[in-house]
Amino acid sequence: MLLISVVEDGSMVRLWVCVPEIEMLTSYYGFSLCTRADLPLAPTLVAGCPEQFGRIFQG
Repeated sequence: MLLISVVEDGSMVRLWVCVPEIEMLTSYYGFSLCTRADLPLAPTLVAGCPEQFGRIFQG
């Protein structure tokens, strides 16, 4: 699992969660499925595996 944040418009923070199984997404109220194209360009890792984060966002 990864939890990332993105600061938008100077003050609003959006959170994104990456789960290993799609069924687990229902545990995160208010989160919805997105495509790879929907992912933010410059996220910050809040919690999770730095190596996985690097593979997804930096590689």
